[in-house]
Amino acid sequence: MKRITVAFLLLISFLLTACQADQVQVAGTGDFCPLDDLPFPRPEPDYTGKLELDLTPFAGALEAYTSEQVSEKTNLIYGKNIPELQSFMDNGQLSAVELVVFYLDRIQRYDQDRLNSVLELNPEALEIAQALDDERLAGKSRGPMHGIPVFSKIILPPATSCIPLRVPQPCWIGILRGMLSL
Repeated sequence: MKRITVAFLLLISFLLTACQADQVQVAGTGDFCPLDDLPFPRPEPDYTGKLELDLTPFAGALEAYTSEQVSEKTNLIYGKNIPELQSFMDNGQLSAVELVVFYLDRIQRYDQDRLNSVLELNPEALEIAQALDDERLAGKSRGPMHGIPVFSKIILPPATSCIPLRVPQPCWIGILRGMLSL
């Protein structure tokens, strides 16, 4: 424990002295700290292994989504919890299709070529949302998540961990299908 503490203190003192030692200016910059030679906020890295997100199944809906609708739906939806969204759907202020288009628009504006957190979208999302809206109009509800779009965070396991699970590669697809069919 003493070694770890000493090593940690040495590291901290090195970092502090590196940024204060004689106020040496980094060549070509106005900065004096050699450990702080990049601007903030950091520039976007060059993404070379990124998968393209296919929004073509939703092109018509996204093109028809006007800036007025964006503003209206943002005021209605943003920051609301699921029971509030369900209440809006129950009283006709919102539909599952509108909710899906709202989130598709946000993905297109804020995620695509920026955050890149959405890897894949269900190309049938709008048809599924319409079917759920039709069920709601018929007086049927599947439960508290009826009509609410769901994203699943997938943590991809190493390929070797798939072998014991006896699920074909890539293993997370089989696991996800199993979870969604429950």
